[in-house]
Amino acid sequence: MRTLIILPLLLTACWDDSRPIAWDRARTVLGPIPLKTQVAYVDSALDRVTFIDLAGDAPVIATTQVGRNAIAAIPSADRHRMFVITRGEEAVHAGEIDQAPLFWNLDPANPGAPAAAYAIGSPFDRVAVSADGNLAIAYFSAAGPDDTGFFRNPNELAVIDLSQPPGDANPVLKTVLDASHPDRDDISIRLDLGGLPVTPEQVVFALDTATAYVRSDNASDVLQILLEPDSTTAGGNDFRPLLAQLGAGGGPTDIAVYDDPNGTRYLLAATPNTGAVVVIEADTGNFRAVPVADPIDRILLFPSGDGVTPHQALLASIGAELHTLHVLDLTHIEDPLVQPSVQDITLDQPVRDVVPVPDRDLAMIVHDSDRTVLGLLDMSTASTSPLLGVGKLDSYDFTPDGSHLIGATAGISRLGFVALDNLHPTDFRLDDPPVTVLATENGKIFVDHGDPLGHATVIPSATATRDDATVLTGFLTADLLDKEP
Repeated sequence: MRTLIILPLLLTACWDDSRPIAWDRARTVLGPIPLKTQVAYVDSALDRVTFIDLAGDAPVIATTQVGRNAIAAIPSADRHRMFVITRGEEAVHAGEIDQAPLFWNLDPANPGAPAAAYAIGSPFDRVAVSADGNLAIAYFSAAGPDDTGFFRNPNELAVIDLSQPPGDANPVLKTVLDASHPDRDDISIRLDLGGLPVTPEQVVFALDTATAYVRSDNASDVLQILLEPDSTTAGGNDFRPLLAQLGAGGGPTDIAVYDDPNGTRYLLAATPNTGAVVVIEADTGNFRAVPVADPIDRILLFPSGDGVTPHQALLASIGAELHTLHVLDLTHIEDPLVQPSVQDITLDQPVRDVVPVPDRDLAMIVHDSDRTVLGLLDMSTASTSPLLGVGKLDSYDFTPDGSHLIGATAGISRLGFVALDNLHPTDFRLDDPPVTVLATENGKIFVDHGDPLGHATVIPSATATRDDATVLTGFLTADLLDKEP
């Protein structure tokens, strides 16, 4: 095992009051944040993002400057870019800067290039980015105002067009909006049921279409919202919603949508109060109820992924913590002459959670709140295999090819690996206890040890040995003193 120690560059031999203000600031480190073949950390005191590039044989450290007081950071959906929100700073003391809240768009492939900064006006602490990476929306969490704020509009949003540079019209601040054209009038859709308030609980979007399906409390059906182009009003909105109620027969607790090989769209809705899972043909509203006695509240489609037609649905009762799972065959679900096939799977332990394995017909089953008793369900054979851990599964990830499960337990200086082809378990001894484990796109495993100065272990693959691993120490302090006071 190799150890790389990154030391700060010392520029002066004395210690005086002209040292950088970063030494006296409150410090929060966000991360590790997984990117394609990189891992990133955001340092709120040094106003920078540190990238650890794992593409080559040896890790490469690079940094990019951002604004003051970072409060949120996420990768894009494809992990090619990274977005950071900084609260900014009111200049009060010597060495401080006067800076408003900013949204930063970073290109990890070019860490030396300046990041694009968008003035968002409010210290939002959450951000959502569209799948195509062209639109970002900054918003407030439900935490409420903090001790550094005064007034807050919890419904305010900042809409950022990431395909355009920052400017007076980008971003746009609104409370209710058309996200694609935030300067245009919005359209509100009233949701009520006989005077009772209706709160949306789940929104599912159909792939590559402008159609959404909304599940709400106090509503027995699923609302289908189709956005149609509308150019009839000059300067007005460019779409209009077409609404349809898809009869589910009872209050749905979970929904899933998919297209069959012929392009016919189906919606699955779990309705425990009717003891069924309802299969609805979205275009016609025709439906059939598949009896399932358990109170189903989780529907997972297999296989999953863009452009993949699922042929099975896994049904689970997470809230009730039952000992049973159900597999619904979707192959001929559209044929009224074919009786739907539901296979019941009885387990020895209650089901607390179900997690699909990427790119595999496998699901990880969590049996206890501490994640010490796990199982793997093979969807092709409906067989399960138990996995017992020595402690709580505090952090885990899957290798990008779905070949291995990687698990870590706080306080135990080891990683656990499970080969998902044959369920063979192995472990990997670490020098220090892990906090977070991540797998990059090129199959490397990054283990963060929770040291504020930066301490991590890089393992080249799930089958590597200790001799192949590299320990990084002090990477968050690189060039720490090489800053202007």
